[in-house]
Amino acid sequence: MEDSFVAERVGCLNNCDLNRGKLDFAALAQRNNALIGEVNGSRLYFAPVGNFPESPKVIVCGKTAGKDTKDDLWNLIRNGVSPGSAARQTVYSNMRGNLFRALEHIGLFDYLAENTPYWRGGEPRDLWENIFTDDKASRICGIQLTQACNCSIVRLSKGRENSKQPNRTTMNKLCKSAPDCLFRSFILTPSLRLIIFLDTPAEDNQFHPSKFLERSSFLRRHDLSHVHIISITHPSGQNNDIYINLERLEELADEEPDLRKRSRYRNAACLFAVARKTVEEMARD
Repeated sequence: MEDSFVAERVGCLNNCDLNRGKLDFAALAQRNNALIGEVNGSRLYFAPVGNFPESPKVIVCGKTAGKDTKDDLWNLIRNGVSPGSAARQTVYSNMRGNLFRALEHIGLFDYLAENTPYWRGGEPRDLWENIFTDDKASRICGIQLTQACNCSIVRLSKGRENSKQPNRTTMNKLCKSAPDCLFRSFILTPSLRLIIFLDTPAEDNQFHPSKFLERSSFLRRHDLSHVHIISITHPSGQNNDIYINLERLEELADEEPDLRKRSRYRNAACLFAVARKTVEEMARD
């Protein structure tokens, strides 16, 4: 296993109790799918999408890879693309534009330009796009792009696979079966300053990674006292209205007659305000 990206991430695959067939990465690459098991009526497909930078200052963490992302990852690998390159190419494949707008909005690229030479080398948008296509850029960019879970968790509904995010019940059962599953991909070094979760935490039955981190075995094993932890509204297409109006979310909330939409805009505005303040505090440190 020469690919350093895969070498760092197969531990969960090799040790996972939900991997009933004890399939290794090479075996999955030869199959028609990457199915390793099931939990709470959902299928688990190994899909370690993301990059593997040197000493990242920031981790951007999604929930789990969607079905299309998982399919794209394994199609690339089976067509001869190295696993590390395939994982880098496919992470956040449908939401990179929105995510760039979010990180720019909270001042992250300005912060990185003061602390990471890579971000002084051109326009932020071009440098951002290079992370997904260029190995060197991905290694020196200072941002790790990853998911809370190294598997794509795909729900079965009426005999068909549904890519909607797993709910809290499913994730609780996953953690009970594999307590060390979540956040295994995180690269923790003394240089890490910030973790950004792509999610709007709430008291509901959805999977909110920041809440799972608070009570995870991962947090008990690692000291994150030097790391700021924030969340921003998920940059998926269903939130495009938020991402094209980042500068006027409070105004939209004031104008919106629908109470649910109004609350949604206010929640997003609050998350982004906290995120901007956090990055400003980091810049002053």
